Amino acid sequence: MCGFLIAVSSKHPVSREVFSFARDSMRHRGPDAAGSNFLRNDNVALGHRRLSILDLSETGSQPMRLDELWVVFNGEIYNFRQLRCELEAKGCVFKSQCDTEALLHGYRIWGGDLCSHLEGMFAFGIWDDAREELFLGRDHFGQKPLYYAVTDDQFVAASEIVGVRRLLGRATGYRRAAFSELLRYGYIPEPNTFYQDITCLLPGHWMQIKREQNRIACSTGCYWTFEPEANPPSICGRKARAKLDEMLRDAVRSHMLADVEVGAFLSGGIDSSLVTSLAANVMDRPLKTFCIGMGRGELDESPRAARTAAFLGTDHYVESIADEAFLCPPSRVLDLFGQPFGDYSLVPSESVARLAASKVKTVVTGDGGDEVFGGYYHYGLPFHRERLCWDGPRAFLWSVRERWRTRRRKWRMENFGHTPFSAERVRSVLHPKLQKELQDFDLDHYFRKYDRQALDPFRRAQWVDIKTYLPSDILTKVDRCSMRQSLETRPPLLDHRLVEWVMNVPRTVTNPGGRSKALLRQVALSHIPAEVVEAPKRGFGLPADQLPFEDPSKNRPDALRHCVEHELIDERGVLALAQSPFTFWLGCQFDLALETLL
Repeated sequence: MCGFLIAVSSKHPVSREVFSFARDSMRHRGPDAAGSNFLRNDNVALGHRRLSILDLSETGSQPMRLDELWVVFNGEIYNFRQLRCELEAKGCVFKSQCDTEALLHGYRIWGGDLCSHLEGMFAFGIWDDAREELFLGRDHFGQKPLYYAVTDDQFVAASEIVGVRRLLGRATGYRRAAFSELLRYGYIPEPNTFYQDITCLLPGHWMQIKREQNRIACSTGCYWTFEPEANPPSICGRKARAKLDEMLRDAVRSHMLADVEVGAFLSGGIDSSLVTSLAANVMDRPLKTFCIGMGRGELDESPRAARTAAFLGTDHYVESIADEAFLCPPSRVLDLFGQPFGDYSLVPSESVARLAASKVKTVVTGDGGDEVFGGYYHYGLPFHRERLCWDGPRAFLWSVRERWRTRRRKWRMENFGHTPFSAERVRSVLHPKLQKELQDFDLDHYFRKYDRQALDPFRRAQWVDIKTYLPSDILTKVDRCSMRQSLETRPPLLDHRLVEWVMNVPRTVTNPGGRSKALLRQVALSHIPAEVVEAPKRGFGLPADQLPFEDPSKNRPDALRHCVEHELIDERGVLALAQSPFTFWLGCQFDLALETLL
């Protein structure tokens, strides 16, 4: 788990001083070592910050070289030992015990098909000095970030936006549409960013950069083309439970691969508890588990997590968040993410990462469980049936109207969940000038891109979340919050083979009647207490009275001044946003991001 920086120029040499400064702006991603290599008269530069997890010796350092090939890599390849055996059979000779070297030999043998052979979380760049080509790849679900900027004569890529910005060394314009996207989704959807000329490589995609005379040529492609089947083959419940149990064990076992101690996040919910149970079975000593206590009464899951830890015999650590620690000013969000970001569970996420980082370098997590196994309430809404009231004509007509309204609401929610504002409401708060600019802009473009209407409604909603909410929100939050503490997080429930299998099991088996995580709960009963399996979903959020933003009424009269000056919003819109502390917090983030451009 690391951070990297790449620059390829067709005209001007890369400044070594500026490059080192940009690389070290991501020091938190790799505090153990730093390295850079400059090629082609300094027109090509590769930099790396290392967090040592596999092969702790110098042979695992990066940038790593194999003849004319160089690689910088962030992530873990869980099947690298199998790949090593396969590649050695083809004549490859390995010099290290780390997964990074498998990328170099793999690229030499398979070329652009390399990503299709990988199981893990990854973002990497491989420079072929003989051909003057750069090949980049990002994992199936977007667990690891890869941002880039490209001009006619320069290409820059990094693990974080800050690395790209500092290496560009010039002012970067912003995307006006990003303001409406932030209000619609609560984040800026990939591959877009706040910045006009900074993009991210989509999950499951590769990119090739060719350094030609006085220009940079780019091409991209998708290596992971899986989509759920509309009519998957039938399977009985008993076989499905046995197969899922086997695949979960294999996924967790592969994610425990490390030359350092591996811990686990244990929130008290079914996903993290099940992963923790399976991980504890792999260990030859007590597994270290970590939990954050927050809120009061039913909102605090730490007591249940403690009981689960005692049941599993883990070495458990818990820490409560003080009330003052809940506040998260917009400046902190921009520092963490490099752009506005609205998932306020970043507060407990960073807190539990800080706690874990004091004891271990890497942890397994339950991330992805809600999306893959159907844990969100809105997935099951199409299967809920409202009762009609027969207590007289007026009551009957009222219940019919409510059923009709609810069904309309269900259709929207099952496909467009996790959003603070509807598209219509977003447009209503925008400045008239921006409304006119965006009159042909589809605010729901991110959802529509992945909406597959042929799927079962439950699966349809899941797939939209897996392709949108998961990479742009959940995985982004977890990566930035954990890596800021120099902690690697690994989600076994996002093993792509496991996901492909689950998504092609009939919904009537995985979630009969739209029931949340039904199949997973049946398997989990063999591993964790029934109290955890049967508990209602609470989510890793914050108590309503301890949200991380200030009361809008306490802000200055000139709040959102830059947004108003840029004609993104007018005074009427400011008042509309101020009706909700959350949307006002989003606006303040965007306002501060605009200020950093000046």
